[in-house]
Amino acid sequence: MNTPEKQQNLTSKEQYIAAAGQPGLAQLLQKVRLENPYSPATLPAELWQEQLDYNVPLLILASIYIDQFCTHRNLRRILFSSRDCCHLIRIFQALFPSYEAIYFHTSRIAYRFPSVDYIQYMHSLAPKDTLIVDGNGGGDSCYLFWAKQFQCEPIWLSVSCNNPTRCGITYLSPSQTGGFERINYAQEGSLIGFDEQGPIRLPCEYVHEHLEPVYRCIATCVQYCPQFNFNPFDQNLTDHLLTELQNHNTLLEKYFTPVHTLTFFQQAWGSFLLKTPFYPTLSSTEKLRIWKALQNTLSSSELPFLSQLQQATIEAQNENFQCEQSQ
Repeated sequence: MNTPEKQQNLTSKEQYIAAAGQPGLAQLLQKVRLENPYSPATLPAELWQEQLDYNVPLLILASIYIDQFCTHRNLRRILFSSRDCCHLIRIFQALFPSYEAIYFHTSRIAYRFPSVDYIQYMHSLAPKDTLIVDGNGGGDSCYLFWAKQFQCEPIWLSVSCNNPTRCGITYLSPSQTGGFERINYAQEGSLIGFDEQGPIRLPCEYVHEHLEPVYRCIATCVQYCPQFNFNPFDQNLTDHLLTELQNHNTLLEKYFTPVHTLTFFQQAWGSFLLKTPFYPTLSSTEKLRIWKALQNTLSSSELPFLSQLQQATIEAQNENFQCEQSQ
């Protein structure tokens, strides 16, 4: 029950959400806010609260929308894309456990330059009558992969919109924002390949200690959200929250290390594969898997920047790399 006492204890954001027609969501945010285990005015405490202010409401509303979308189309299997949906799938499963929800390995590179092992992996997921959920994207690489491998178009849904140009894509909101991707921090790095051992990922862009409060906050929400009642999806509230997120500078942006960008590859790849100050904790085996995945990408592509990348990383094939490879 949304009593006057509870209303008085709500923050301004929680009051806005309650007044917008989601009192259950406001009460969930309040409950989790009061369980913040970190000392006030510290980065962990602020990361916890940032999730409640900017991410959790969207995760709840997106889950409600996905359920309505699948019910209308009689879909029971959902593939949640890594890495944008690392938290969304956990909230969705807590609210709607009857679905077959799978967090699957994907990226633009994996779609555009798939290895034989990745193609087999995707076929094993049986994409027919399956919804693919992404956090933010245009869908081009996914559509091209589906057309070539399955001779059909995917059923594709994105939380936020990224310069949409392709028909058939469903967006929760027309708001063009990359904020959803920035606030859904994942503990794993970007997927650059797939072999017989499974996914091949670069190191995570964030220090894991910084991600712990985020994951703990989401876990607490997962624990409590089945106890609250949520009203049907609200488009106006979703648009408002996405616009707020777009205008928000996330706390961890200043700690971001762009290990997946072209700049990283061009400037650091050769050193990265050897013994370097960049990522010395990676084993020789992990470095070799990353190198092979990159070689697959290079051999599959005619893009000019990848030709530059190939030239920039030729040093990784020198005698020192051969010694590293044999360890």
